[in-house]
Amino acid sequence: VLGCVVAVARRSELELQRSHGELHRANLALIEAVQRDPLTGLANRRALGPLLDVAGKHGAALLFFDLDGFKRINDDHGHDVGDACLRRFADALREHFPDVDGLVRYAGDEFVLVDAALAPADLESRVDAMRRDLAAPRGDEPALHFSVGAHRFAGGHADIDEALREADQAMYRNKAERRAQPRA
Repeated sequence: VLGCVVAVARRSELELQRSHGELHRANLALIEAVQRDPLTGLANRRALGPLLDVAGKHGAALLFFDLDGFKRINDDHGHDVGDACLRRFADALREHFPDVDGLVRYAGDEFVLVDAALAPADLESRVDAMRRDLAAPRGDEPALHFSVGAHRFAGGHADIDEALREADQAMYRNKAERRAQPRA
């Protein structure tokens, strides 16, 4: 009888371990679904908090991107082309910044990059290369132009919300400067 009890207990333990593994995998899949933008495949705004918490301890650069004239793309070409343009922009971010700490679709046509290691000159050269790559139309998609603002902050007791606002404001200043200059 004791042997039967031990066998049943062992079988129950194995079943519990299997169930625990399934629950753990399902939980990870839910977290991924909640923190991933389904259109672009980038992290979404929900994932930004943990990225900024880590950045706040060590310091980082924030780059805030916004597509110029995106409403016009949707109005003139339709939302399918607008979606394709968002995917194209996300792909360009991944291509030009494969080694950064985080790429996030913040909202609509706004994106945030978080990185602690890249030097300002490296960030600037990558942004310039990305501008060149997106400046030509591709298929039905028009040329893509964007504004970007950067803010670098030291680690420690950084106010993360303030750092994000600073990067956002720098992006709006860049947008105003770009509007004032005729495009070549």
